[in-house]
Amino acid sequence: MTVTLEEELLTHLDSAIPEGETKARNIDVVAFFNGFGSSTWPTLEETGQHFGGITRERTRQIIAANYRDRVGAEDLPELRACAERISAFGIWFASDLAELLVDEGWADEDANILGVLNMMQGLGLCTQYGLYDGRITSLTRSKLDEVEDYLILDGESVKLLKAAVKETRRIPGLVGLADVAHLSQIDVELETLLAVIRLHPEAWVGESGGITRYCFEDRENVLVNMSAKVFSVFDKVEISRLSATLANALRRRSTNLSYPDQAAIEQYIRGSKFFQCGKRMARFEGETTELTDIETDIVDFLDENGPSDFVTVRAHLVSLGYGIPLFIKTIGANALVNVDRSAGRKQFVYSLVGRPRPLERQPVDDAPTDDDRYSRFAARLQRIGAIGSTDADVQSTRRREQSILSKYLFEGRKTHRCAICGEEHDVASLVTAHKKKRSLCNERERLDPHIVMPLCVFGCDHLYERGLLQIFGGRVTGDASKATGAATKAFIDRIAGKRVSKEWLQGGDSYFQR
Repeated sequence: MTVTLEEELLTHLDSAIPEGETKARNIDVVAFFNGFGSSTWPTLEETGQHFGGITRERTRQIIAANYRDRVGAEDLPELRACAERISAFGIWFASDLAELLVDEGWADEDANILGVLNMMQGLGLCTQYGLYDGRITSLTRSKLDEVEDYLILDGESVKLLKAAVKETRRIPGLVGLADVAHLSQIDVELETLLAVIRLHPEAWVGESGGITRYCFEDRENVLVNMSAKVFSVFDKVEISRLSATLANALRRRSTNLSYPDQAAIEQYIRGSKFFQCGKRMARFEGETTELTDIETDIVDFLDENGPSDFVTVRAHLVSLGYGIPLFIKTIGANALVNVDRSAGRKQFVYSLVGRPRPLERQPVDDAPTDDDRYSRFAARLQRIGAIGSTDADVQSTRRREQSILSKYLFEGRKTHRCAICGEEHDVASLVTAHKKKRSLCNERERLDPHIVMPLCVFGCDHLYERGLLQIFGGRVTGDASKATGAATKAFIDRIAGKRVSKEWLQGGDSYFQR
């Protein structure tokens, strides 16, 4: 029967360390430093503090004298067998490695990957491996709790994945949203490469029409660049019209790669950190860029004259001194201009994708719309999204996020309905609940007010947090068999099957924990 790595280590230490008044403490120090404690990334300093303020140097001496000087790889056969399994592959996802450790009986369900690696490397095993994030940069202690998964890579795999990720970034720069099929020429298994992309903090991945597409949320993306020009003119644009116009502009570009259709682009706009979307309209949260002279003249003409046919627009631009090739290139592949092709090729009608500033502003005594309220709170979250990565900054950011999200749900209200049971309660009896754990949310999800919902303290919040109640397909699901108390079983049976208000389904199924 396989023993866990922790049991094997403790058993050997107990037999190898002479009896003495500090033996038990020294064993505990060694075990804690090797990940068998409360810390996900134990350091010498933290280990010393955990055991009553032992200095860093004294902690190092205890570990050296009781572990490195007394234990060899040959003394821990299960650890050695585990190291051999790990060394068979150069690329590991932490989630896959944790599953291996549990399946083989080497660890319990809360396996500490870093601790296991520390223990191995202290004995000269698996020294070729390091921890990396989705950018293929070394993972730091302050970032570990902020990532859902990470990579364990050997040196050769680091070089391979850095080159692969560089290539994956090039393609969306050409087509906006890249079909993952375009990655088949890269010398990394496609499934592995897509999983690596998903780990990247700036990555967006979506599926539309049976095709999986991805991009990186930065200014190298052509969709972001096009939108930067669009929103230098328009305050907000109808999402369906913007996605259609962007799809048309992309199709006119020269490349042998496939372009995303309107549905895929709309899916991206609604999920991108660069856009704040209501039900119909989108605003841009990135930096805008200036128009060229011909773009400015096209916008001015269409703003003044409204929808116009090709011949009319061309005649005006030619009269201003622009050549026909430049006009055709600009009018055909520009996200500022929507093209209506319904009347046939020779009767295309061109109009602006939105309404230029200045816009008619809402009277001050008009009630704000849901779109306005959502955009206001989303913008507040965006403004704190760039706070630094120190532990103090992270905690401060979380507190500020929670405060903003709570105000989004409850500001100006005395009562609200629980998203799960649907009952109306005083605001004091409701909590601001994340649809899934914050640590499992990517950056876009954390900065989206739709990531939270109100849950009552009379059972729904507690059971949802424990996973006994879930939301899937627009309905509450629950498994009473997992509960032990009769009252709890009855509560779950009563709630399961309830339809959830559309108000709390914004963001889609991916926003909810599984």
